[in-house]
Amino acid sequence: MVLQDLRLAVRQLYKNPGFGLAVTLTLALGVGVNTAVFSLLNGFLLRPLPYPEPERLATYEQRWEIGGTYFMAAFNDLIFNQASNDTAAEFVRNKIRSMVKDPAKAELLAPTNHPIGTKRICVDTDYYLTYNQPNVDLVDVRNAPIDSAPERLDSPPPPTSVRRLWWPKLGAAPARASKIWICTAVLVT
Repeated sequence: MVLQDLRLAVRQLYKNPGFGLAVTLTLALGVGVNTAVFSLLNGFLLRPLPYPEPERLATYEQRWEIGGTYFMAAFNDLIFNQASNDTAAEFVRNKIRSMVKDPAKAELLAPTNHPIGTKRICVDTDYYLTYNQPNVDLVDVRNAPIDSAPERLDSPPPPTSVRRLWWPKLGAAPARASKIWICTAVLVT
């Protein structure tokens, strides 16, 4: 039966060459477009990302956008599995490097000497972006400890409201102090 249908189709194509050409071109175009679309879909949607465990990367990205301590709850093995923790730590280091323009500051801010989540992780909105401001600097107190505050600071005094509120509590005299130092205590073990 199939053989008879094939013979009939070939005879009809010889009788009407224009129709045969149109059918052949339509089939060729359909197969070509189908192949091209599938190649694109396969390359962008179906093939996995060129990263180990791309699902983790996508989850980290979603949690990072939300912010807060929600990031550390992305997977229940981050604290107990060193390999899993390494993926989260590398993600955070890459995020910090992408946000902080100065590579030296970015490396100081990127956690490398402890598993991520074992010390407090900075989760404040735009925390790392503040290090790109010209009036913000970073001091590595591990390599350059602060012995004492300098006598004279070369910046304008803070607004009067800040002076009235904080200077009595800090014991600073308005004539001497012109900058408020904010220090974070770090326990190094």
